[in-house]
Amino acid sequence: MIWVSCVKLGTRNPDDLRKRRIFSESAVHDIRRAHDFLLRVRNEMHYTEKRATDLLTLRLQGSVATNLGYTGRRIVQRCEAFMRDYYHHARNLYQHNLSLMERFALEREEPRSGIFSFLAVRNSGRRETFDGFQSRDGFIFPASENTFTEDSGRLMRLFQHTQLRRLKLSPQIRTLVKENYGLINRTFRYRKTNRETWEAILSRKGEVGPALRQMHRVAFLGRYLPEFMPLTDLVQHEFFHRYTADEHTLKCLEKLDELSDTRNPALAFHQRLFHDFEDPFILYLALLLHDTGRAEGVKKHAYASTELTDQVCRRLQISVDRRQLLLFLVDNHLLFWHTATTRNLDDPEVIASFAAVVRRREWLDALFLHTFADSRATNESGWTDWKESLVRQLYSATAAFLEGKDAFSSALHIPMDELRAAVTSSLGDCDPAELDAHFLGMPDRYFNFRAPADITLHLRTCRQFFRQLRKDDPASALKPVLRWEARPERGCSEVILVTWDRHLLLAKAAGALAAAGINILSADLFVRKDGTVVDIFRVCTTAFAPVTDEKTIAKVSEMLSRACMGEEIDFADLIRSRSRAEPEPLPGWNDEFPSRVWVANSVQRDATTVDVQAIDRIGLLHAIFSTIGSLGLEITHARINTEKGAAIDSFRVTDASGAQLTSLAEVNRLKQALEKAIGML
Repeated sequence: MIWVSCVKLGTRNPDDLRKRRIFSESAVHDIRRAHDFLLRVRNEMHYTEKRATDLLTLRLQGSVATNLGYTGRRIVQRCEAFMRDYYHHARNLYQHNLSLMERFALEREEPRSGIFSFLAVRNSGRRETFDGFQSRDGFIFPASENTFTEDSGRLMRLFQHTQLRRLKLSPQIRTLVKENYGLINRTFRYRKTNRETWEAILSRKGEVGPALRQMHRVAFLGRYLPEFMPLTDLVQHEFFHRYTADEHTLKCLEKLDELSDTRNPALAFHQRLFHDFEDPFILYLALLLHDTGRAEGVKKHAYASTELTDQVCRRLQISVDRRQLLLFLVDNHLLFWHTATTRNLDDPEVIASFAAVVRRREWLDALFLHTFADSRATNESGWTDWKESLVRQLYSATAAFLEGKDAFSSALHIPMDELRAAVTSSLGDCDPAELDAHFLGMPDRYFNFRAPADITLHLRTCRQFFRQLRKDDPASALKPVLRWEARPERGCSEVILVTWDRHLLLAKAAGALAAAGINILSADLFVRKDGTVVDIFRVCTTAFAPVTDEKTIAKVSEMLSRACMGEEIDFADLIRSRSRAEPEPLPGWNDEFPSRVWVANSVQRDATTVDVQAIDRIGLLHAIFSTIGSLGLEITHARINTEKGAAIDSFRVTDASGAQLTSLAEVNRLKQALEKAIGML
């Protein structure tokens, strides 16, 4: 800013820009405060690192915040307060600098007074005058200094014009908006014409994001919608969001906009749902309001967001039916993601429970689109093909459930006689006893949503395991068989493990995979009546891709075979030696991280649900599986989820007889053992 001012105007003093009416007095004050603040931060970074550095890492934030005098019992609180100030000053400096660049690009000095002293007189570019505004060179200008005082409704219509004509706000009109903040009062918010214009802006599919981003740039959005104002520059250090709360919200709108004209074939399904959705205003408004409760400082921000949304509904006088959908979306905006990534989607009870909350197909479509935009705007790199496939699976199963019992029953499982016939045809030459052992020996839940091709693959793997038992080497009876199938459309590989049931088998499998640098995404675990284990793991590389490297596959098979054949392998040591531990992102972060273990019998009828939230580390899953196995318990399903250094895992656990843990002593013993395993005790 200083160098450009020097070149264009021959001055390095911001006060000269104020005298030329380029910047207001408050703008110059903002610029000086921002400059001073950033210099203090930079100096503190140099002192802390004892060298020149301009990269404000997460680790440095804690030291700088403390040294600059930010208070708070926890270091995370000090960091959040410091970073909110940082983003506030950085945004102010950026916006004022951008305004200056736009003025220099658009205008040459004219002997005029007031905010029009820099009004452009270029002859090029299409010009238009309308509703107290002028457009020129892609920007919108005020026709006079009284544009808004003559008609305050123009403050709202301004953004409708930018949306319809695809215009940007000129520096002059931004200044005029700020000078007329006083017009955006209670009367302005309740006025019917302004409410209608607001709804019209949020009803234009594919064009909402840019309009609301311009509203936010001039602080109009937070003044018209006071519930949104506290999100400005709000920073919360947790494992999902990488943006400030206001930026995340605006990105949500833009991600939904992208569905309007995307040519990405992977988003064709999402695009069709979006095009068919009949009330975009409610969907966009839900995205705008879904995180407003974060500024309330409550544990469950969705509840606070819902209360604030209800307040907005009353002010905007939204009808009852539309209000119900809006409140549903805000209140349940985490439900789709949480159910898809932590629950067993092959369990009909999970689908029925989710459908009982959603209730209507239109609401399911809306929640799916909301989840898509929210997830992509949170951390797009973390939204893998695997997670996308889980959300799509939950959507399809719920849609079938809502369609009716017959449709859901058809989606749930093919009639057993038809399924057996299809598998028999695929296998070709097969012994009826072999089919009986599988179809009569597998638990009922195995057949839920199970395609004939999958069952055929499992039977072939079982056949391979039993064939090796005929060898002369008695030890071969203990050797497991692993079959790897790449699923690139889901961003993972499927590993089928067949062997005899034995103690701590799952812990050994997890140890072998972790020692080879392979992530477990989920596991479905089955034991036939003849004692044959058929475990199905979905795994991926650290780059969230299918595992295709033959050396890695051979290494896992070799380690697991040795462990199953009786060799004592210290998997924890192998895991530690393979990868060094990650340093704490913030000093004291590990101590302040909200680790927890939740054990409940209310989620599933036939199993105890265990949710674990902990700092992700090499070998964590191996430690959890070993702990559960050491208590003589069985895991029937596992769903693994990792977000920015946090492990959020869910397991279905039974006792040795396959039943829930009904004893309070058993539940407490499991909870305490897991808390110790993840480092809480």
